[in-house]
Amino acid sequence: MKTLTALTLPTFPVCEWPDNLTPGLLFRVGYRSKTWEVRTRKNGARQRVRVGYYPAMGLLDARNAAKEVLKRIE
Repeated sequence: MKTLTALTLPTFPVCEWPDNLTPGLLFRVGYRSKTWEVRTRKNGARQRVRVGYYPAMGLLDARNAAKEVLKRIE
């Protein structure tokens, strides 16, 4: 499993990559775009919240945004 770092993000193949440091944060690589998402549960249902797009939002900003989303949901 690859570790998310600012230098390796452009090299990831198409797939979903979880962040080891921020629970729930995903780096989702598609054929056309790369997005940051947070996986959560709300009232027992799974939910995904998009927090930004790569490269407009970097790794540190995505981690901070994910923490804000998780704090707001709790």
